[in-house]
Amino acid sequence: MCIRDRLKDLSLPAGFEASIFARPPAVSYPIFVSATPDGTLFVGCDGNGSGGRDPHRGRILRLRDLDADGRADEVKVYATVDSPRGVAVDGQNLYVLHPGDLSVFIDKDGDGVSDEQRVLVKNIGFGIKDRSIDHASNGIELGVDGWLYCAIGDFGMLDAEGTDGRKLTLRAGGVVRVRTDGTGLEVYSRGTRNILEAAVSPLLDVFARDNTNDGDGWDVRFHHATALGEHGYPTLFKNFTDETIAPLDIYGGGSGMGAAWVDEPGLPEEWNNAPFTCDWGRNRIYRHGLTPKGATFATDQREFFGATRVNDLDVDAMGRLYVASWKGATFSYVGPEVGYLVRLVPTGLSKAPLTDIGTASHADLVKLLTSPVSYTHLR
Repeated sequence: MCIRDRLKDLSLPAGFEASIFARPPAVSYPIFVSATPDGTLFVGCDGNGSGGRDPHRGRILRLRDLDADGRADEVKVYATVDSPRGVAVDGQNLYVLHPGDLSVFIDKDGDGVSDEQRVLVKNIGFGIKDRSIDHASNGIELGVDGWLYCAIGDFGMLDAEGTDGRKLTLRAGGVVRVRTDGTGLEVYSRGTRNILEAAVSPLLDVFARDNTNDGDGWDVRFHHATALGEHGYPTLFKNFTDETIAPLDIYGGGSGMGAAWVDEPGLPEEWNNAPFTCDWGRNRIYRHGLTPKGATFATDQREFFGATRVNDLDVDAMGRLYVASWKGATFSYVGPEVGYLVRLVPTGLSKAPLTDIGTASHADLVKLLTSPVSYTHLR
């Protein structure tokens, strides 16, 4: 499929321009993305889809747009690993959830290829030797508190173990978090069905779009996850709702995928400062407006962007959004011509230079703490 045909596949919000950032054969089966402040993009690619179990179908790519034309002209294989799910970049470290492990991959010399891998949590879900990766451990987000928030599907985990020896079993889905050195593994919230990623705000509110149960009353739900919260799946939501945290909204059918908190000053106000979620079944990305309501929020859902089989999104520190599509995929490997990556840019976006944190003075670093650029604080 040519670039022109892929662009026809897109439904853009007013005030944005789109480019096909990458496509096969350079990139195929992109499932999760993570951007650095300057727009270097890390992509987890899993040719197995949700149903395949073949080894050597997964890889992590690093992409850069060197000539600022909206297309990646440098693509490197950062690491090869089965079933790369969540990816979260922080400096030279790339955190990857590839069930059954959560690892950190380290690029010590900055050449775009990982030099070292360390396992932070083992047995965090089930790998392809046990079963396919559907309903498994999925996306990760790095919070400003230094914890990794992991979205766990309803197959849960048995005896997951962090670097400090702490073990954890989770029967059903939820959000699990762990420090970036692999210590402190704990359940943050439980009782979701099959969330694929949690959006973590700069104030550490956590949101996720949950998948349907294909009937039985559990439709796509938008959760506000709170510490030690119980969302009710599968045993409480029908008959013991007073013992659960109600979803902020229920949306009917669909298939929830990746999520991100978007809060960058280069973006239009109407599309900023909110969680965004992807729906693979509806081929849409949604913005969820939030209004404080007691200890939680009231929400609305507005369609932001449309593309076939959207999987995930992220934003860099300059307000440019990156979206992964699995167009052409089924539930297992069907050949190399699957998916593409899109970059969305607000029309007329100014490109202020980013501060080099590694060489900045103490005074400049203090100024960054008051900056409205959220990802500068994170990465």
